[in-house]
Amino acid sequence: MAEAALLRIEILEEYLGQEYTERWAYELAKLYRQAGQMQKCLAACDDLVLWFHSGKYVQKALELKRKYAALTPKQQQIYEECMQEAAESRLEQEEEHEEQDDDDGTHEAQLLAHDAEDEVVGALGEPELFFDAVAEAEAGDTAGADGVEALQGLVGHLAQVVGPAVQTAL
Repeated sequence: MAEAALLRIEILEEYLGQEYTERWAYELAKLYRQAGQMQKCLAACDDLVLWFHSGKYVQKALELKRKYAALTPKQQQIYEECMQEAAESRLEQEEEHEEQDDDDGTHEAQLLAHDAEDEVVGALGEPELFFDAVAEAEAGDTAGADGVEALQGLVGHLAQVVGPAVQTAL
């Protein structure tokens, strides 16, 4: 195990000497820790934070360092900013997810109202079928309150248009 870790360390050190990237700098810091080279681990974390200041791997490097040593005041500030950015990002994702759910519900309500309208047009010759369709939609409430409201509006409109036929069925 130790030999494999040392070989990976050597390869990453050579690679980072040519192209220093966040991900591989963090991986090197983890390898140093696994190999028991804590001073090199902490130094790798410090270098990564110094070079990049923010981002997923900076946050991970600061979390790794915090397990074994205190952060400098500047690193603590960077860590807090990373945590704030991560929280804001999660909040934005949740809001986008909720907006998507709302859009789906509105679309579903529109489809339900359209389907109900098709059923009503077919049921005008038989008012009982019309009322059965409305009752089923209200009981199922598959599109939520928007769908029921759309159906109620449709029923009100149709009652005005075909008032005499609807009144007879009542």
